[in-house]
Amino acid sequence: MDLTVLFVGLFFIILGVLIYFFPNLIAGYNTMSKEAKKQVDIKGLSRLMRNSFIIFGIYIIVIYYTLSYLGKICVAENIIPVSIPIFVLIIFIFAQKHNKRS
Repeated sequence: MDLTVLFVGLFFIILGVLIYFFPNLIAGYNTMSKEAKKQVDIKGLSRLMRNSFIIFGIYIIVIYYTLSYLGKICVAENIIPVSIPIFVLIIFIFAQKHNKRS
């Protein structure tokens, strides 16, 4: 499980960097029409996504190894499935401010 958590954390970090340089990786953005894309602050959104994914990747790694060190293996093993829905909800809420549509 240790390597799995490390790979998942690194995956989120790498994904964050890729999203910043390739904004079309953001779900839904690549299928928008040109008019709809003009209504999105893509620089701000891609920056938000990059920072969020990098912070989340680091969070997963640090929390898992800290809880494992403290002997809370059961809690540490559930950190990813519990954290992902919360992470998605937070990004969804903060991403709304980068949409210029009324």
